[in-house]
Amino acid sequence: MRSNKAALAAQIQALQAQLEAEDEPGVYEEPNGFWRIVLRDPSGRQSSRRRAPDGSRLASREQAVIAKGQWETALASGAVVIG
Repeated sequence: MRSNKAALAAQIQALQAQLEAEDEPGVYEEPNGFWRIVLRDPSGRQSSRRRAPDGSRLASREQAVIAKGQWETALASGAVVIG
């Protein structure tokens, strides 16, 4: 019985790892439950954001993915990005 549980646990871990690999790159959950975005500007410099461009905290993965798109659009347009 234990070998079945161990095999099932290993299969679940493998599936979770596969799902995480397919997720939006650059969007990570913090230990406090909020989300963080990691971006690269056109010069290649990396920065991270914990807020949306409007200043709101990223409380869900969906909010983080939307905010990442907004930040990337602002970076690509050459606008001064503060936040």
